[in-house]
Amino acid sequence: MNKKILISLSVIAVVAAIAIGGTIAFFSDTETSTGNTFTAGSIDLKVDLVGTDPANKIAPFSEKDLNGQKLFEYADLKPGDSGEGTISLHVHDNDAWACMKVQNLANAENGCTEPESDPNSGNDQTCGIGQQDPGVGSGELQNYLRFSLWRDGEQGQPGGCNNVYDEQYGEQYIYKDKLLRSDRIIPIADSSTGISLTGSRTYCLGVSWNLPGDTGNIVQTDSMTGDVVFDAVQSKNNTNFHCVPPPQPIVTVTDTWSVVDTDSEGGESANLGGGQQHFEWFAKNRINNSGFEMAIGTDDAAPAGQNTADTVWVSGQQESFTLSYDGSSSATLSVANHPSVSFAVGAGTFGRIGINVKARNSAGRTTSLSNLVFSLGSLSPDNVSVTNGIKSLTISGVDMSSAWTLTGKFTFTWDTIGASEDQAVQFSID
Repeated sequence: MNKKILISLSVIAVVAAIAIGGTIAFFSDTETSTGNTFTAGSIDLKVDLVGTDPANKIAPFSEKDLNGQKLFEYADLKPGDSGEGTISLHVHDNDAWACMKVQNLANAENGCTEPESDPNSGNDQTCGIGQQDPGVGSGELQNYLRFSLWRDGEQGQPGGCNNVYDEQYGEQYIYKDKLLRSDRIIPIADSSTGISLTGSRTYCLGVSWNLPGDTGNIVQTDSMTGDVVFDAVQSKNNTNFHCVPPPQPIVTVTDTWSVVDTDSEGGESANLGGGQQHFEWFAKNRINNSGFEMAIGTDDAAPAGQNTADTVWVSGQQESFTLSYDGSSSATLSVANHPSVSFAVGAGTFGRIGINVKARNSAGRTTSLSNLVFSLGSLSPDNVSVTNGIKSLTISGVDMSSAWTLTGKFTFTWDTIGASEDQAVQFSID
């Protein structure tokens, strides 16, 4: 009996061995993917210009790479001349942000005519009668030639790319009747503007210029040259792109100050670096024995270029002020328990605030500014004071095109009030 059991176990073992050595046909399938590829996309920016004046009459838009080609070339300008050109931007393949920069501005005197150097009709102090060309950098045309830049919409849309500023279609001025500045980055379409360029569509920028009729002989034979750079940056996965990054502002105190009493913009402006400056707009509190004590506007020398208010300051009394800009057109200067003054200063790519603190012509006069708070970033130092002189602060390093406020306190202290504007706190925005 025990033997039979052993034989049965041996048979089972043999069958198991055969099963293990054989093939089992489970259901199966195989799929193969070959040649997988990742290819980077591209952005290709093309630019063109069409103008309303014969010198730049090109139609329709013919997009192209610039490769250093000139967009504008005008000769024989005379006071009262003006012109306009519409720049078209074409972004291919992908949506993009766009920025513009004017750089390498240079001025040439190109010789001094007798009317230009005549102190009665030209008053070009870089020229003397019979003097030869003082060279590049001495021409005055940049100080008089004014420009406007606006978003002229999209081709095919109402008012789009038609060489005309159409407020009714939501077109926006970027730069309005301003002197041209070098190395200023202008947001055409970035996250601060709420506009991006859609691929394969045409967007336009209107550019107009004028040489005011009252310019006079000072610009005879002068020339101005410069470069215009356009940058396109992808907008996908780049939602917070800024043409001008908004870092914390930098405030510096300078003990030296170049007083500009008679610049072409009128009045005194802050020393924002690099010699004579022409501010975009200003605001100030001052002491004067006649006329106004508060002012804000774009021209310190012309009544039409500013709004003013009368008030009374108390010697040694600290005054709290607020200077505000709404981000589109209006600026307001207000002082607690005193009037407020506002002015339509327009839109702009402001980047600096120069603050003058002035107390001149008497050791008994002191003007102080303190507790400055800037809504776009912290300031250090936040105060400046001067006796019998002028000092200044400069706020820079931040994009001031959007809304902001600057608050603080100032104090005028005097023994006698002078016959002119000997004490003032002035803000010059550039």
